[in-house]
Amino acid sequence: MSNVDIDEDGFTTIINNKRSSYKMILEDYKNGRISLDNAENMLNKKKTNYNYNRNPHFRVTKNGMIALYNICHKPIYLYANQWEKLGEFLDCSDDSELYKFMEHNSGQLKKIPNYNSN
Repeated sequence: MSNVDIDEDGFTTIINNKRSSYKMILEDYKNGRISLDNAENMLNKKKTNYNYNRNPHFRVTKNGMIALYNICHKPIYLYANQWEKLGEFLDCSDDSELYKFMEHNSGQLKKIPNYNSN
């Protein structure tokens, strides 16, 4: 294992910048590269991320778009008015996850100016 560094959140980084596997975390602990507390935190973080990222979910991007994750290989990015149009097309009710998310994050969301909603 050449070119191993510990980054700011404690993960072992290899030359191609892939995050470490469980086995690598345990090996780093065994070889004294990381502390027990750090290894436990890293393993817990991987477990949390794995469980969270398995289900489809929305996030607001720094550009004010809504990203939908875990539907396909890459996230689906649309502006709020595009999601509204899609929600109308799919006949989503006002209490759907999409509209709840949009309402909760309305201050962060942006719309395309002069967007033709027809």
